Amino acid sequence: ELPGVGALGDSNQISPVISPVAPPVQDSMNQPATSNPSVEPSIGTPTAVVRTISPTIQTQQQPSQSPSNAVKDSSLRPTKRSTSLPSLYPTRSTQLPTASIPMSPTPTFSPTLYPTNHIPPSASPSTYPTTAIVDITSPTRTSPSPEAKLTFAPTNSMDIESDVEVTYRPGNLNNISEDGLIMSEGLTARMIARKNRFVAYDNNLGSSSLRFHERPDFGATFPDTRPTNMGGWVYVSNSEMEETGLGGVGAMTFDKDGNLIDYKMVLEGTTMNCGGGKTPWDTWISCEEVMSAGSEGGGGQIYEVDPLGVRTAENITMGRDGGRFESFTYDIRDMDKPRFFATEDRRRGPVRRFTPDDANWDDPWSILKGSGKLEFLLLNQSDESGGTFTWIEDKVTAQLDAPNTHPECEGIEAIDGRLYFVAKHIKVLFILDLDDMTYTRHSTTNGAFDGSPDQVSRILKSPDDDMLYFTEEGGSDAGVHGRNSAGQYFTILEGGDNWSDETTGLSFSPDGKHMYVAFQAHGALFDVSRLDGLPFHGATLNIKYHNTEGDWIQPSED
Repeated sequence: ELPGVGALGDSNQISPVISPVAPPVQDSMNQPATSNPSVEPSIGTPTAVVRTISPTIQTQQQPSQSPSNAVKDSSLRPTKRSTSLPSLYPTRSTQLPTASIPMSPTPTFSPTLYPTNHIPPSASPSTYPTTAIVDITSPTRTSPSPEAKLTFAPTNSMDIESDVEVTYRPGNLNNISEDGLIMSEGLTARMIARKNRFVAYDNNLGSSSLRFHERPDFGATFPDTRPTNMGGWVYVSNSEMEETGLGGVGAMTFDKDGNLIDYKMVLEGTTMNCGGGKTPWDTWISCEEVMSAGSEGGGGQIYEVDPLGVRTAENITMGRDGGRFESFTYDIRDMDKPRFFATEDRRRGPVRRFTPDDANWDDPWSILKGSGKLEFLLLNQSDESGGTFTWIEDKVTAQLDAPNTHPECEGIEAIDGRLYFVAKHIKVLFILDLDDMTYTRHSTTNGAFDGSPDQVSRILKSPDDDMLYFTEEGGSDAGVHGRNSAGQYFTILEGGDNWSDETTGLSFSPDGKHMYVAFQAHGALFDVSRLDGLPFHGATLNIKYHNTEGDWIQPSED
């Protein structure tokens, strides 16, 4: 059997090398140093010492090769319409691109010991509410049409399937948590992590050996299929630290009942990890949003990260020229010719598309590391409502066009043949029809999809979905919000006076019963659930962008 890890271990398994208790560290709050520092009561107080593995830190100049003992099963290769499951672990070495660029600065990573299974790929990046990150410009509590803003959502008194009384009333903000969150009726919340503090595990399992990372940003959840945690899940969280090498990705593990049982870093040594996205084979893409003459390609990189830490993270081909990267998505309706997209948060940063030369679904980890065609978006605007578009390989031409058409893009998502992304400073949501090669423009001044219930209905295609969830960055509206298929706008929770900074990392557990959301500047991560025990029925869209209130001075460069 495979060896166990930390709190996930099994006494009948091979014993890993156990590191001693972390040495005394002076707490950031200037409290006396102890060998097992306490955590604030609002987070929970550890009562036992946690055991962790001492991983071997790997340093490399080139993207690492795949392990020679990884498992590969050719019977798992999917066809165009197959729902079979590709293996993440190849037997051969990962194919390198035709022109590999050395990585600098060199990040380090924290591997664990378990292989992982993954959910089948689908044409939609999310089959359950996961990356609910649709950060929009604050609608300032007013909607352009009075009928689009409700005080609270009418609900049925009983859930038909479970025969449970429904107590969750989204928008009825009469509920305040002990940490000061203003929540809809029927919700409960607990703080599970705070920056620079050790993470307390549930059920008296102790606490983490690492302090929770600062400036948590984009996040997502993944099923955990390790034999010691069947039915559990992992929540990953980017760290948008601006200091060189202090960013990365943290991973929190939960058991099947939603108890927090582990925290570690699965990517370290990177800088300003802002946005990202999920791959079809259930790995995490983390984007560096940084421009530096001293870094590879003159800018940040895009990394593929195994949420469980089994595989060593690697930078992917489509970002090796360097950039101020923000978010990632994919379109795999044609699995023989999958497309991958990324945005850049700078004026001369056109949306880019990567098509791999070899879409080897027997070895999905290699798909984004090999050679392929890199193209850039060129918009041909007919009028204020939209126009047509093409993809070109001439990066310089696309960079000259971007400031006039789609500057400084952030969140991006592809769903059913449509590509959604936001240009933050001009406050426009673009919707590209990837088949017809046409696009439309929509103002986000009063929130995403304001006055566009047809677009919300398109995303809320499941009969169980009743709301599209998203977040907002700052001010009085920092929190979680949503729209239903009628276009009505609801506030799910707000930060109030205590939490008035950017809201990030919104994601749902695989069973839909836990909503995770962070307040970035405070470095606080919350676990929100319904008191009636029912799941949050809804869909999500990763079209996040930041608050741009106030005067914006257009930069003369970049």
